[in-house]
Order: sequence, then structure tokens, then C-alpha cells
Amino acid sequence: MKYAAIICEYNPFHNGHQYQIAYIKEHHPDTKILALMSGDFTQRGAPAIVDKFTRCEMALRGGADVVLELPTLWATASAYDFANGAIHLLNSLGCIDYLAFGCATYDASLFNKLATILSDEPIQYQALLKEHLKNGLSFPLARQKALNQMIGEDISSYINEPNNLLALEYLRALLETGSSIRPVVITRKGTLHNSNDYSCGFASGSAIRSELLKPAPNMQLLKQVLPKDSFKILNTCMKDNLLLCEDDFSHVLSYALTCASNTQLQETDGIDHDLADRIQNLRTSFSSWSSFCELLKTKNYTYTRISRTMTHLLLSQTDKLITFAKEHNYCPYCRILGCRQSQTSIIKTLKIHSKIPIIDRLSMARKLNDPACTKVLSHDIFASDIYRNAQRILSNKDILIEYQRGLTLI
Repeated sequence: MKYAAIICEYNPFHNGHQYQIAYIKEHHPDTKILALMSGDFTQRGAPAIVDKFTRCEMALRGGADVVLELPTLWATASAYDFANGAIHLLNSLGCIDYLAFGCATYDASLFNKLATILSDEPIQYQALLKEHLKNGLSFPLARQKALNQMIGEDISSYINEPNNLLALEYLRALLETGSSIRPVVITRKGTLHNSNDYSCGFASGSAIRSELLKPAPNMQLLKQVLPKDSFKILNTCMKDNLLLCEDDFSHVLSYALTCASNTQLQETDGIDHDLADRIQNLRTSFSSWSSFCELLKTKNYTYTRISRTMTHLLLSQTDKLITFAKEHNYCPYCRILGCRQSQTSIIKTLKIHSKIPIIDRLSMARKLNDPACTKVLSHDIFASDIYRNAQRILSNKDILIEYQRGLTLI
């Protein structure tokens, strides 16, 4: 028996994700699939459109055997830390054979060269990067130009596509950690990551979210790009007013901005001195999460980066907490969100092989008596509490808290 991991957000689970799972099962028929999924907040710097338990159910009904939660610290991080957090967790499980991930365009030789350069950081690369940063380029653009010069060709089309960038960071993290996990690259089906195009039954997550959040979504269009179970679940969430976007958190973000001093802003993960000053100078113009990110955006600060820091401020996610987690192997535990009923033996396998505690019930965590587990897990629960408060206010429904949630079994 082999085990393949997919690092994912499933925001929401769509036909492209189902294709990926089907591909793994076809090419590796004796392999069980473990989805390592972001919780209630995502890497693009925003809340997920539906909560993690709903997305877990969609994933299980879509073919995943087990769904694990990627801690919020790494689920909301930049590509490098997102990949590193996930790879450290998967390495700790001790039984993962493959890491499957999607890529818009994949050239194995080129990607391995790029991953090696980023991992080893040769002196020539460091000098080129330093020169471009000194000339005023943002870090992503400076890195791109330095890599262009190292490779001897323009590779911007490869690393500017978000899925390709994450693929590169996964390969880099596997190299840097000396992992035995083997990559399985699956060429992306349909449209690119941020495309609003619908074609051949596939659409990007951003296009689907955009359609779902319209006052009158095109349900026939959504039916074409979502698996049957996902469509049904999302349709129910829509009727119950449980679909969320960043602007649904505007009031609580406004409060966090009002309370934060300049020092506290600079202690927040991802906020440097210049951005802290900019936030302080402009926060009296705050009207909503999205409009404030647009207001703060500059050549050096992209919308996504700013939105990510707003998430960190909202969640009180500090540089100190990030450093603490890294000192404790990034992920000091692994939480299971759900499992197919026919595959519960996988949980037993994880508990046998894992170097870190496997948590399938939150009540277990109280018995661990591990400060690192307590600190990182408490942050996850805090993030989920904030998310569920927004759900409760918008839907006017009772929403179960984390400790009332059991394992999702399908």
C-alpha cells in the first residue's frame, strides 16, 4: 500500500480537483490519497468561501481518503512558508510516498534547476538578487530577474503562474528537508489559476468563487464545473447564507486596525516598517477589507500580500509565533478533519508511523501536555472561532464550535 498527499485548499472542490484525484488513482491504483487542506483561511490572504468541515466533506465525496488540516500559520503564509510548513508535516507522518500537485506547464529539467538554485543559493545568485533589490525591484521581481540570469533564459512565464510557483516551492522544500517523498506532477486541466474563463467543464477556483458570490449566480454554469456533490453542498450553503468573503470580516478587521499600535503592526507576520507606516497613515480611510487592500497596494506591495497581512493582523499572527513554530518543526501535531468510513485503517497507520501526535478528536489535544502543540493548535481554534462568528452573524444560525465537531466520516 502506498500513500499520496495532495496539498490543497479546495476553495471550493471543483472538477479540476476531482480530475487530479482520478489521475492519481488511475496511475497509482494501490495508493491511498491524503489531502492536506488549509483550514478556514487561505494562502491568498482571505477567508475560505465555506468552512473547513464543509470543504472536507466535498473532498471526501470527491475521492480523497483522508483530509488533514494544514495549520493556519502556514495555510496563510507566502508560497515559501506555505510549502515548507506542508512538507515538514508530511515528512513527520513517516509514511507518505508521493506528493501530487498540479502545474500549468512543467519542464522537469528546468524546475529541478530552479529548485536547486533556490535551495542552495549559490554566491552568484545571491549577488544578482542583492543587486536587483538595491535597484528598487520588489523581491518577487528581483528573484525572477536573478533566476533569468542564472538559467540564461526568460523563465517569468513559468514562475509567475501561482500553481507553477507553488510547484517550484514544493520541489525546493523537498530538497531542503532531504525528503524521501517523490513528486508526481499533474498538468493542470482547463483554465489558469486566476482565470475567469469557463471551458471544457473546468474553471479556476477564483472564477467559481466569483460566480457563487454574485447576487444571482449562474447555477447552470456552476453545474458544469463542479462535481455533483460539491454543487449540492454549495447550493445548500448559498441558501443558508453561509458563503463568506473577506468583506464579511470588515468590521472585525477595522477593530483590529484601530487597536494596533505601530509597534504591534510591525510585530505582525508580514508587516514591515514601511507597510506599518502606510497602514497607520491610511487606516482612517478604511471602509472595507477589499477597498483598504486596494488603497494600500503599491508597486512593491501586491493586493495578495497586503490581504495576507490583514489576515495575520485579524488573527493576531505574529513574527514571534511563526519563529516559535519553526523552532518546533513547523507543525508539532497533525489534525485529521475527516476520513472515508472504509479507510479508517489509514488513521491507525498514521498513528503507528508518525513522529508527531495525530489528533482525530480535539479532546485528545488537552491530554498531550505539549506546549508547542497547545500554542499552534490554539491559534487554529482561534482562527476558526473568528470564522464561525462571521458565519453565525450572517446566517443567523447556530454554528458548532470546534470542540463540538467530531471527525467527518463519509
